[in-house]
Amino acid sequence: MTGFQTSTIEITESFVPQRNRLISYPFLDIYHFNPEIKLITGYEAKLNCLYSLLINKHMSKIVLVAPQLGTGKDLLYWEPILSKLITQFNHEVSICTGCEFDGAGALIYQEFKIEYFNLFGFNVPNVSSIQRFFALNYDVAFLIEFNVLSILILAFSFFNNNKRAVILVENSPIFLSGINKIRFGTFFDWQRRLCCYLADKIVTNNEHGSEYLKKRLKVKEEKIIVGTYLSSSFEDCQRPKSESAGKVKMVAVGRLVKNKGFNNLIDEVASLPSKVQENLMLDIYGEGEIRSNLESLINEHNLSNVINLKGLVPYKELGSVLSDYDVFIMPTLGDYRSLVSFEAISLGLPILLSKYDGSSSEVLKEGGNGFSIDPFEKGSISSKIRYVAENQDIIPKISLVSRSLASKFTPFNSSSVLNNAITSVSKK
Repeated sequence: MTGFQTSTIEITESFVPQRNRLISYPFLDIYHFNPEIKLITGYEAKLNCLYSLLINKHMSKIVLVAPQLGTGKDLLYWEPILSKLITQFNHEVSICTGCEFDGAGALIYQEFKIEYFNLFGFNVPNVSSIQRFFALNYDVAFLIEFNVLSILILAFSFFNNNKRAVILVENSPIFLSGINKIRFGTFFDWQRRLCCYLADKIVTNNEHGSEYLKKRLKVKEEKIIVGTYLSSSFEDCQRPKSESAGKVKMVAVGRLVKNKGFNNLIDEVASLPSKVQENLMLDIYGEGEIRSNLESLINEHNLSNVINLKGLVPYKELGSVLSDYDVFIMPTLGDYRSLVSFEAISLGLPILLSKYDGSSSEVLKEGGNGFSIDPFEKGSISSKIRYVAENQDIIPKISLVSRSLASKFTPFNSSSVLNNAITSVSKK
């Protein structure tokens, strides 16, 4: 029966069982969806719901392992996803990472801080951290990196019938080709193939990641779960836009480093006719090593009345900041999978997105909610900016498409994908 396949996810937030509420829901119609999210009702949906209740009746203890998680002492986009995994699916969730957290989150706790040392360019956990992890009482470990600690945990789980290990692969590294940061080669491939062989399941966000696993790492298809387990949204941050005197207000967000393509963006804006520039305002948020270079480039092109470097914005304020703009632009030369593009569409922003951003296959519907841009192709960025600036009436229409696409990228849906992985390995 299709409803019982491990690649199937069953949800609708209001109908997922809460603690001590495990009786009435099998008689309700629910959403039964794949990553495209399609609604079905009737007998199969009720069976799916009943099955979901049965397999989630007993709470599993989950530990998320990563060298780095969030930033500073903040879990950022991981906190709402992991919290949903607790409140909606009755799992206990903790983290093991190389960072310190103040309680991690309201419901999430940190087991301990993993201490690493550098060995020939590799982050290797010290013996004490390894011993402490193997002493943990957990059911399923989610691993974010193909590193030494992951190999040890995977091997430990492989030979332990009471432990399960799931690798989270965000995307294919092919999107880093524009900045020559792909770790391809015999050693890295064999290291990752070993990890995938030892893992119980591998979860990836999109088909690019799936193809990478199958073709490059030789992973069998039945071991792969494709679903958006990591996304970010600011749907609760809407506010009225400030007046802009008829100008199109564009926003870019990212570290001010060469790979983000902001130099290219400024050059492309400079190539626009002065009449188009007069109808444009571009704010760039972020800090980094090339800020002074960008300031010089803006002054060199006499664009100080068009382009503004706004500095850092706290993550908790980012949603409110983005909601004040008309269009989001990401000119990156290579990005694994930027989450800020997910946040932009959750606010209904049309997007101009680099073809070298790994999120493009998920958040961009070409011509629907925005356009693809090529930062290496002269005129690609400027032509799209000009089109939007001269056709401002399309912004409200394509904004609706962004909101529609964003509806499936919620913390609840991401936690559902993780729960699907937990239940699939728990049946082994």
